[in-house]
Amino acid sequence: MVNEKEQWFSNKDLLVMMQSLQGELIELRAELRVIADAVRRYNGLRERLEETERKLDAHILTGAGQAGVARGIREWGGWVMALLALILSWYMKLSSGS
Repeated sequence: MVNEKEQWFSNKDLLVMMQSLQGELIELRAELRVIADAVRRYNGLRERLEETERKLDAHILTGAGQAGVARGIREWGGWVMALLALILSWYMKLSSGS
C-alpha cells in the first residue's frame, strides 16, 4: 500500500472532490436539458417557417398567374369584343338584306 506521505490527496479531500464533481455533473445535466429543449423548440420554429415560406411561394405564384390572366383579358378583351361586334354587324346586315 502507498504510504500516507506519498498520497497526493487524503481520503477526505478525494470525497469532497467527488461530491463537488457530482454536483457539477448534476448542474451540467440540467443545463443540457434546457439546451435540448431550446433546440427542439428551434427546430419546430424552423419547420413552421419553412412551411410558411412554401405557402407564401405558392400564394405568390397563384397571384402571378391571376395577374397574367387579368393582363390577357385586358389586352385581348377589346379585340374579342370588336370581332364579335363585326360578326354581329355582318350577320345583321346579311339577315336584313335577304
